[in-house]
Amino acid sequence: MTAVIEDYTTAAALTSASDISIAYPAGIVAGEKLLVVVINEAKSNANTQWDDSTLKPAGFDFINESGDITCDCHVGAFEKIAAGTETGNFTIPSQISTTEDTCAWCYRLSSAGDVNVIGADTNSALNVTSLAIAGVNTTVDDCLVFAVHAYDGGDGPTFTTSGTGWTKHSEVTSDGADTLNGSSGCVSTKVQATLGATDDCTISSGTSDGMTGFMFAIEPGESNGVGVLTIPALTLSAQGTNEVAENWGVGTLVIPALTLTAAGTNPSTGVGVLAIPNLTLSGVGVNIPVWEIQQIADGAWSEEAISTEVWTEQ
Repeated sequence: MTAVIEDYTTAAALTSASDISIAYPAGIVAGEKLLVVVINEAKSNANTQWDDSTLKPAGFDFINESGDITCDCHVGAFEKIAAGTETGNFTIPSQISTTEDTCAWCYRLSSAGDVNVIGADTNSALNVTSLAIAGVNTTVDDCLVFAVHAYDGGDGPTFTTSGTGWTKHSEVTSDGADTLNGSSGCVSTKVQATLGATDDCTISSGTSDGMTGFMFAIEPGESNGVGVLTIPALTLSAQGTNEVAENWGVGTLVIPALTLTAAGTNPSTGVGVLAIPNLTLSGVGVNIPVWEIQQIADGAWSEEAISTEVWTEQ
């Protein structure tokens, strides 16, 4: 199933140092995916603001970053699989100076798989009122696609999102004003039910300034509590011998090797699917009536086919 946004938090830091602190969402479950989106104003800064080395929140993997010296803003994204013990706040570092603002989101996703595709960076000129973030081509069905966006200034909101299937999820601003160092941006999403082109996502503002953004798609994962039980070999052997009539058709389930695997990323903790690749039944046979042997009153024996025939031997 398509990944689901269960909860999210935001943070904004005025004239921050190179770090911003943000709270984890509540109720994180082991195996869920956590996404971080971070933006800054980074005026006249062409340097990469985040990476997969030191400029990232601890424990997260880098997805992408966009922005340049022309649009005067940057946006980055990171991901991790939750341990289920995440609480309180964590820190997102960046390279900006102490005089420029930073904002961030932390998303909690259930039923989320891997990142399927990352789109091209889309950077604007210095003063524009809209930005068409380049679309991506997903390679599997039911992806949840994110379009992340940054604006050069705190006065960008209220942002609007347009494009087939696209919806603005949330926006954040550091100060809401046209200050020298303000920062703002928004996150938009789309469910791409069928693999293929997502179409562009256009972000518009009532004011003009630099903008940047990119897309990435999250593959569907398995729902928590649903897994696949795989039994490599299964043998049903009869108890006793055929002389013991009451044991006919009663067997013992022998499982020489049992492996419980989750279908997808999240471990299974609930209802599963029993898959039996090889099944051998001994003691009953195929299309052969099962006989019941009984002793009648005069000491003779009768044998009755439970399923198809009845006959008596005197």
